[in-house]
Amino acid sequence: MSKKLIATSILLFIILSIAIWTITIIRINNYEKNLIALEVAESDTKLSLASDQLLNLYETSKKKVLFFKDLAEANYKKNKAFNDIRDVLYLFLKNEDNYFQARIINTKGQEVLKIENMYNSISIYEDKYLEDKSNRYYFQESLKLKKGQVFISNLDLNIENNKIELPYRPTVRFFTKIYSPDQELLGIVGLNLNAETWLNGIGTNDINILNNPNEVFYKESGRQDLYTKSKKDLTLRDTNGKPIYNVKEVIIMGMSTWTLYTSIHSAAVEEKIKTNKKKSISFAVFLNLGLLFFIFTIHNLYYKNKRISLLNNSINLRLEERNTLLKEIHHRVKNNLQVITSLLNLQSRYIKDEETKSMLKYSQYRIKSMALLHESLYRSDDLSKINYKDYLNQLVNGLIVSMKGSNTKITLDLDVDEIYFNIDTSIPLGLIINELVTNSLKYAFSENIGTITIALKKQANNSFLLRLSDNGKGFPKSVTFRNTETLGLKLVHKLVLQLRGNIEKDNIQTGTAFIITFQEIQEFS
Repeated sequence: MSKKLIATSILLFIILSIAIWTITIIRINNYEKNLIALEVAESDTKLSLASDQLLNLYETSKKKVLFFKDLAEANYKKNKAFNDIRDVLYLFLKNEDNYFQARIINTKGQEVLKIENMYNSISIYEDKYLEDKSNRYYFQESLKLKKGQVFISNLDLNIENNKIELPYRPTVRFFTKIYSPDQELLGIVGLNLNAETWLNGIGTNDINILNNPNEVFYKESGRQDLYTKSKKDLTLRDTNGKPIYNVKEVIIMGMSTWTLYTSIHSAAVEEKIKTNKKKSISFAVFLNLGLLFFIFTIHNLYYKNKRISLLNNSINLRLEERNTLLKEIHHRVKNNLQVITSLLNLQSRYIKDEETKSMLKYSQYRIKSMALLHESLYRSDDLSKINYKDYLNQLVNGLIVSMKGSNTKITLDLDVDEIYFNIDTSIPLGLIINELVTNSLKYAFSENIGTITIALKKQANNSFLLRLSDNGKGFPKSVTFRNTETLGLKLVHKLVLQLRGNIEKDNIQTGTAFIITFQEIQEFS
């Protein structure tokens, strides 16, 4: 190794070492800043999403209560009673899982209608079970509303017969006034929201939820403190003066306040920063050692490169010889298949039985389809795959001319993606298409006019969809598609299985249509 190369290597090592440690220090500092900012941003996003869900919940419930208010007033105007609305509220609770109770209370605080969904069992209470709610705060507050306003209660537990209902059922109540056509106050109508479902949905983002009296209504871990006063001091800060909790208060129409908070995990952030610093320094040391090793091996690589270049040239020459040999093999296979076709053609001239002659003729078509594949391969630059669109165009148009003559009015409509198949897939697929096209040309077009349509598309999971159809007279009803005695369709079914595929006949389309899904057969070397 020359002195110039040694000097260049040492200079390169110094420059790259300085760059490695500069970048490492920058990465450590940026990671710390970004991690802290990300933790705060994620907690802000979680709280904002939870807040939006709450506001949407309240807005939706408000609209529903106002709707039932209009319905109750219309019912009263018609019948001077609320009997008809009973069935509507019954169906509403039956189909709306987010609410468990609907009520109408008169101006004295007496329930006049009460329907409840108790654990998927809906009950319409008889008059003797209706209760006096005049002492309840939500009734008293609802009477203070202006017309069209909606009272929203605090988030608390449902109370029945002056006792907290067990098992616990957290609820929010929505009430609004109802009036007679003469604007006489008739009472209030309301819905009880089954809040537990909504709370579980909000709480999936590690959110803790407190209601207006600061009681715990959702925790990110455990249930032992639910429905009790929160003992958390949400103003606490860590030793670095950073907040431990990110807190957001949601005030609903000035009536109900929810407190949402989540932990920023400051201690966890510091641990991540420390771990990242350790890993970054270790990685920088590793890079320096790797750089030394790299420079040390430059000498060997420089001289080995010449030898490798010579070997590559030798390999390329052998590959060219291999490709030439493969092209010659495909060419000879194609020629041999053409010889077989010619022999069958000569043999058929001495056969008088039309059925036997027809069998030989269709065997020639099958052999031609394989010969065309080998011809396409040896003419292609890629000896492992062929362009299937070009192949199908030659194959089907050749069949049309062979069976119907060059003046036929039968045309081909080809819709094929840019697809390349290996020979293991191309041969069985070509034979399938050959069989189905020859059947169409033989049986479908009594007037010698029509269209054969072929679509080949690539699907997900490395599978393919082939649709082959004609607009001829259709598949005979007397022939069972999957249990036929004809060689052609038996061969089609066998070849579809070989391609790990499935074939179906489309009975809706005019004419005959087959839909085949299959996979490319992988080559193993």
